Amino acid sequence: MTQKISIVVLSVAALFLFSCKKDTCPMGQKRVSGQCRCTTDSNCPKGEICRDGQCVKEVKSACPAVPCKDGKVCDNGLCRDCAADAECGKGRHCWQGSCRADGNECDPDRDCPLGQKCSHGYCVPDASPGTCVGEECNITPPCKLENLFFEYKSARLTKPGREALKRGVECMKKAHEVGLKRVHLIGLADPRGPETYNDDLSSQRLKTVQDEIALMAPTLVGKYNFTNEPLGESCAKGTDEDSWAQDRRVHFMFYKKVGQVCPED
Repeated sequence: MTQKISIVVLSVAALFLFSCKKDTCPMGQKRVSGQCRCTTDSNCPKGEICRDGQCVKEVKSACPAVPCKDGKVCDNGLCRDCAADAECGKGRHCWQGSCRADGNECDPDRDCPLGQKCSHGYCVPDASPGTCVGEECNITPPCKLENLFFEYKSARLTKPGREALKRGVECMKKAHEVGLKRVHLIGLADPRGPETYNDDLSSQRLKTVQDEIALMAPTLVGKYNFTNEPLGESCAKGTDEDSWAQDRRVHFMFYKKVGQVCPED
C-alpha cells in the first residue's frame, strides 16, 4: 500500500515538474505574450540564431561573396537591416535600416531650411523638442496657455505677461489632472537688432519663464517635462511697433504638432 502511494506521489510530482517546464523559457529568454523571446544569439541553442525574437536555424547565405541588396548588411551569412553607421563603412551611413552614401546637400557652411537639420550631408526633418508623442497627442487640454510678452530689449515680463503666466500655472495644474505631462516653451524676439543678439535674448526669456514657474509653483517642476526652443527672430512677423511687441514673447504650449516649427498664432 505504501509503495502504491509513493508511486502516485511521484507521478503527480513528475506531472507538476513537466507542466512547470513547459511554462519556463530557456535560459536567457523571456516570456512575452505567451511565447519565449530571445534577444541575442547567445540565448539560443547551438546551431540557432536569434531573429526577430525567435530562435531559428542558422542558415548560411551567399553573402558576403554576393553583396546584399537594398543597402542591407551581411551578418554571419545573412542579409539584414543596418542598425548603426559603423556597419556601413566609410562614406556611408545607416538610414532607416539601409546603408546609403553620404550626401552633399548641406554642411556646416550651408544650412538647411527652418525645421530641418543636416545629417550626413542631407537635409532631414528635425524632430524638435516639444512634439507630442503617443497617447498624449489625443488629450485635449482643459485650458489654453497664453503667450507671455516681454519688454523691449529685455528678458523682463510685461505686467500683462506676468498675469498671463499666473493663469498659465493654474492651467497646468488642471492639465496635469487629465494626463498632460509636458510643457514646451518657444522663445521669440522681434526682427530688429543682430541675429545673434536676438537668439541670446530669446534664450534669456525662456530662462525667465522657467525661473518664474519654479517660484510660483515648485511642485509643477517635478510633474512636467519642460522643453524649450530659442528661435530668436526666426518666426518674427512684425513690421511696426505694435506688431513687434507681439514678436517679443515666449509661446507657451503643452506640445507642438508634428512638423510644426513656428507658433501658429
